[in-house]
Amino acid sequence: MGTVGRKPKPAELRLIEGNREHRPIPEVPKPKPVLPKPPRWLNPIAKKEWKRIVPGLYNLGLLTVIDLAALEAYCQCYAKWREAEEKAKIEVFKTETGYTSQNPYINVAIKYSKEMRAYLTEFGMTPSSRTRVNTEKINDTKDEWDEVLGVR
Repeated sequence: MGTVGRKPKPAELRLIEGNREHRPIPEVPKPKPVLPKPPRWLNPIAKKEWKRIVPGLYNLGLLTVIDLAALEAYCQCYAKWREAEEKAKIEVFKTETGYTSQNPYINVAIKYSKEMRAYLTEFGMTPSSRTRVNTEKINDTKDEWDEVLGVR
């Protein structure tokens, strides 16, 4: 198992800063950006979030075919977080035996909030993570895989 520590800096950032570590800078793959439709199986709240964020990620060149599973997972986490937050509005309730207890949905909401933050960071959707994102202008030409993948 590898060591735990900070995530490595993106290669582009190391080039801009002048490669102070003097280590080899790996070549970074550049998959083709895509503008996919939301999968049919997504929760309705997750689909709404998908439709809200996908155009922005696409326009920045941050959404590629290899990112779709992470995007699906983020949207589902978002939907589950929203649902848990709705159910957590009553913070304390009485159990069947008459004892008061903290609403378990509070912990569920916290769990999904943490998972969402990790996905948001990966996609550069937080203020601090945006400083580490390299964006590119999108070329709107399509290829033969676009129809198969549901790309618009």
